[in-house]
Amino acid sequence: MHSLKTLAIAGATTLSLASAGFAGDLPPPPLALPVMPVQVFGNDSGFYLRGDVGVGANIAGKHSIATTPGPNAIGVTGYNDDLGASGFVGIGAGYAINNWFRVDGTLEYRGGSKLSSVDYYGPNAANGFTTGKDFYSANVSSIVGLANAYVDLGTWYCITPYIGAGAGFANNTISGFTDIGYSVPVPPGGTSGVYFGKGSTTNFAWALMAGLGYDVTSNLKLDLGYRYLNMGKATTGSSVPQFGPPTYKYTQKDLASHDFRIGMRWVFADKSAPPPPSYTAPLVRKY
Repeated sequence: MHSLKTLAIAGATTLSLASAGFAGDLPPPPLALPVMPVQVFGNDSGFYLRGDVGVGANIAGKHSIATTPGPNAIGVTGYNDDLGASGFVGIGAGYAINNWFRVDGTLEYRGGSKLSSVDYYGPNAANGFTTGKDFYSANVSSIVGLANAYVDLGTWYCITPYIGAGAGFANNTISGFTDIGYSVPVPPGGTSGVYFGKGSTTNFAWALMAGLGYDVTSNLKLDLGYRYLNMGKATTGSSVPQFGPPTYKYTQKDLASHDFRIGMRWVFADKSAPPPPSYTAPLVRKY
C-alpha cells in the first residue's frame, strides 16, 4: 500500500514536470502592435458644403488717371496709395474625388476696405501749375468667384494639412470717390473738390492657398487657411466736372490680398475605417 502511494506521487510529479516543459515549448500568444495615431486614409469621396469668414490685408499697385477728352495736362511726379483691410464672407460646394484630391467652387463678398491715395504733380507751363497735390478717398468692395483644387496631405491626430490653387473672376467696385486738390499759384489758388461716379470692373482672379483641416466629427471639419488672392484692377465712374469738361476716371491697379480665413466643411460621406491592427509573428523555440 505504501509502495502504491509512493508510485502515485512520483507519477503526478513527473506529469507536472512534463506539462511544464511542454508549456515552455509553446509560443506566446500573438501581441498586437500599438496603433499609432497616424491616419493617411483621409476622406472618402463625396460632396461637401462649406462656409468661410475672414479678413484680408489688401495691397494695391500704382493708380492712373484717364482724362476725357484729350491727355491729362497735369504732370504727376509721385503717388502714394493705401488700401485698408477688408472683411469677407463666402459659401461654396465641392467634391472629394478620392482621399487626396478635392475640388470646389466658392463665391464671396468682400467689403469695408477704405482707399486713400494722393498724387504729387509738378510744374506745367501749359496751365500755370507749379506744384500741387490731389487727395483721393473711396470705398472698395468685391465679389469673387473661384474654382479651386486642393491636395490633402494625409491626416495626423485628426489634422489634415492641404495646399491648393484657384482661378475665376473678381468684380471690383469703387464707390464714394472724392478728389480734394490743392495747387499753387493758379488763380484763384487754394483747394478744389470733385466727386466721381460709382464704377465696377470685372477681371480675371487667381489664388494660392494652404491650410489645415481638423476633424470635429467624421463629417464636420474646421478649416483654418491662408490665401494669396489677386483681383486685378478697379475703375471709378466718370468725375462730375465743376466747370465743364474734361472728365476723369481713376483706376487702381494690381489689387491683391493676403487672406486669413476660418470655415467649416460638411462632408456627405463617412470616414474610412482605420486599418486592422498588425500582429507579431508567432515565436517558435527550437531546442
